[in-house]
Amino acid sequence: MTIDIDFKTVAGCVMAVAVLVMVMVLIVSSGCVTAGKTTYKFLDDLSGTPYPTATPTAQITKIPDRVTVPAVVAAVVPVQTETAGDYMNRTNGRDEGQFIKIFRENVTGYQNLLIYSAVYGHKITPSYHTWSDEWSVYFEEQPRPGNKYLFVYVVVWVDTVTGDDARPYGFDADHFRVQIAGRSYEPVRYYDPAWRVKEMETVHNYNNDYLIKPYGFLLRYDNQKGWIAEPWGWIKGGKSNAWDGYIIYEIPETAQPADIKVIGRFENLGGWAWWQLK
Repeated sequence: MTIDIDFKTVAGCVMAVAVLVMVMVLIVSSGCVTAGKTTYKFLDDLSGTPYPTATPTAQITKIPDRVTVPAVVAAVVPVQTETAGDYMNRTNGRDEGQFIKIFRENVTGYQNLLIYSAVYGHKITPSYHTWSDEWSVYFEEQPRPGNKYLFVYVVVWVDTVTGDDARPYGFDADHFRVQIAGRSYEPVRYYDPAWRVKEMETVHNYNNDYLIKPYGFLLRYDNQKGWIAEPWGWIKGGKSNAWDGYIIYEIPETAQPADIKVIGRFENLGGWAWWQLK
């Protein structure tokens, strides 16, 4: 049996098969590309818009809640009250007319010393008058504007009844100052203790046995010079040898006796003492 093959027809079939294979390959290849695109789109987003670039998130510091600090309450310290008398005793103070007592045992090596001292009076005047032997007249002494004069009467003696005649060196007028509102006032410097002061001509000493004299001075009359004031040195024993006299101060005219303290300085024998005027 003889088969008659038409080569043209076979060639056409082969070509048709080849074309079919190529089409299938293209179809498969197209599906792969599409699948790859779809995968890319899934990595972006479904809408096809790429994700924005990520921005670092700011670190937020949390502010701590307000802490309430409890108020500091000062401890209540009870105030210790002190009477005027207790204060005066503690600070060696006295009222006008009261004495302080200073005692030192064996002050000289074999003698005991006992000193009494007091501010026993005072007088306040707007001015004072001094007697002139040369002119036989009183001259008025005026303070500075806004001031007045204070006369303070001071007595110091060494007791020889309980103590001995140890004869300490005396405490002159510079050992006594006036204090007003915390300010200290010294004795006046322009006053000559030899001058006779009219305002003191009716004032007696502490013992009331002679007219008061300037404190710390012995007055004597000289035929050539008239009255002379000589400063004392040692305090002799016995009440009759007391240093007794007045000291003059210039003070503010508004000061009242209740405002005035007289401060006494007794060095290493008795320290400080003070008197409150009345």
